Amino acid sequence: MHVGLLASDGCFSSGLTALIDVLSTAEAQRPDVDPSIPPIRVDVTGTGRKVTTGAGLTVPVTMHLRELQAVDVVVVPALGTMTAEDTLSALAARVSRAIIAVLGDLDPDVTTVAAACTGVFMLAESGLLDLRRATTSWWLGAAFRSRYPSVLLDLGSMVVADAGVVTAGAAFAHIDLALALVRRVSPCLAEHVARLLVIDERASQSSYLVVDHLNHNDRLVLAFEQQARARLGDAPSSDGPRLRSE
Repeated sequence: MHVGLLASDGCFSSGLTALIDVLSTAEAQRPDVDPSIPPIRVDVTGTGRKVTTGAGLTVPVTMHLRELQAVDVVVVPALGTMTAEDTLSALAARVSRAIIAVLGDLDPDVTTVAAACTGVFMLAESGLLDLRRATTSWWLGAAFRSRYPSVLLDLGSMVVADAGVVTAGAAFAHIDLALALVRRVSPCLAEHVARLLVIDERASQSSYLVVDHLNHNDRLVLAFEQQARARLGDAPSSDGPRLRSE
């Protein structure tokens, strides 16, 4: 399995490195688990000679964007944005438009296409997710649905596979995504890597969705929070009056 990590400057550092580490660990362990398992090769792909993540980590680019047609799997890591507004702005950048154009030329029947977190917006922007099931960061659900109404969004799942497209949830779901890709090569190898790296099975991100219902732009929620914070100092003391026993 030849994997191209399609990264751009400002991407989420741990998203990119988690993909590299899990996939590289799988390749290192592959001969001991079963030498007949197909090799796993990982290349960082971009438009220049290096990618600088949002935290300033510099990663060399080992494959140019134009060579993506030769790989088996293309993965888009998170963009490194923390709000819907910043994510949509990042999609409008020149490099992002170039990546989106390349993604749009891929055929999921030939090349598996994957993304996690805000990277899923790139896939949706290219049209690859139209009428497909997908997931993304649970806290970006409203913005995603508004911009891409033709995508069948499933925010409860950590990883969603629909034919040749695989998507994963919020930032640290990059680990789950990497394991899902390894599992496509060998379930036995994926299980071994999960044990070795102490990766717990996380099938769902639905437990976090309850927070999404408390929309922080809701005036009532904001008013309640302000009132609660203003009265924190008024909490009754443990030394207050006590009931007298008879």
